[in-house]
Amino acid sequence: MVIYRHQLDKRGREILRIIIRNFIDKGEPVGSRTVSKLISKTASPATVRNVMADLEEMGFLYQPHTSAGRIPTDLAYRFYVDTFEGMPSLPSSEKKFINRILEKFSGEIDQLLPMTSRYLSVYSGNIGIVMSPRASSIVLRRIHLIRIGENKILTLIVSMSGTVYEKIINVEESFTQDELDRISKYLVSKFRGYRLTEIRNKVKKMMGEERSLYDKLMKNAIYFSRKTFAGEYQKGDLYLYGTLNIVDYPEFSDIRKIKRLMETLEEKNKLLKILNQCVEGGDINILIGAETQFEDFEECSFVTGTYSYRDTALGTLAVLGPRRMKYPRAIALVDYISKRLSQMIS
Repeated sequence: MVIYRHQLDKRGREILRIIIRNFIDKGEPVGSRTVSKLISKTASPATVRNVMADLEEMGFLYQPHTSAGRIPTDLAYRFYVDTFEGMPSLPSSEKKFINRILEKFSGEIDQLLPMTSRYLSVYSGNIGIVMSPRASSIVLRRIHLIRIGENKILTLIVSMSGTVYEKIINVEESFTQDELDRISKYLVSKFRGYRLTEIRNKVKKMMGEERSLYDKLMKNAIYFSRKTFAGEYQKGDLYLYGTLNIVDYPEFSDIRKIKRLMETLEEKNKLLKILNQCVEGGDINILIGAETQFEDFEECSFVTGTYSYRDTALGTLAVLGPRRMKYPRAIALVDYISKRLSQMIS
């Protein structure tokens, strides 16, 4: 933010904001005459043109073709979101309505997350995305070992947030369901309230202790711990709502461009990479155009927030739209809903 203040004087900042807001509203290049009518202190179109030329030279604007107005660059949008005064907020009536809707599903996280993506989309006019809790963020509440074959066990882990993770493991010897139930109870007594990464470390320590001290139950518990908590649990689902909203923007009128974007959204791999990175950032993150580091999203921006179980970050929710999205609105939505989601889960 400091670098912007050194580069731009007061008039330059005002003109840049006018151009950005005008382009966000109308999606058309902004000319000097339009700016001169909107500026707070009188300035001729010629003066405005000079400032706009300086802004273009600094990389904040570009001209799509000769004699056209200017369009904001990624750097301009970055300036815009970095220089908001205070956190944008939702009207209290909208907060109440969102609360009523979310509270209907407060005990069912698998219904709560898709509903959250829906309302992020409806209220922003863009794509709403929610990533379910990552396996690495699992805080163990319960574990169930279920015999499904002679040497196959279905492992169900229930996290503190209410999400269920499953994995099928192969075992060398046969276990009865009664034996599996006793092992499950023992594992819960040892590891309830611990994160998956912490459990793995504890199991390693137990494996290194004197094996002659183990009774049969403990030996079996260590055996299943090694099998159960190793590797990754395949969860990390993405809930998307409102993908067709993006088609309404002229930036995506090129059929090849929109087809490529839709294919990327369907594959989800790139989305997961972006959202996983944003979990670590915490709070509100904004990625604009090329900042996403994926060519398919160069015309897009993400506003993301993290939801948590107490102090453990679980996953990400996001608004995905064009670079000229209404950022204050998207930021207010993501900030409020992520905090409410965290409260309800905790």
